[in-house]
Amino acid sequence: MLTVANEAKKPYKSLKEPAWYLEVLGVSPSYQGKSLGSKMINDCLILFISKSGGGTLALITNTDLNRSFYKKNGFI
Repeated sequence: MLTVANEAKKPYKSLKEPAWYLEVLGVSPSYQGKSLGSKMINDCLILFISKSGGGTLALITNTDLNRSFYKKNGFI
């Protein structure tokens, strides 16, 4: 997994504009499905990035469930 994460960071580091990389986002299974992950992204992370000058937010994921979650939250 670390090899995959390190490889994924290479294109991110070559960006000329301000860029952010989300390495880990986790919600305990007992709290999943209650919009906590979406709230962390939109009310905390995106807000922080906006107040810090903006830029690109990049991440990698390896499951269809995670991909669906991030797409629902505006990632492409």
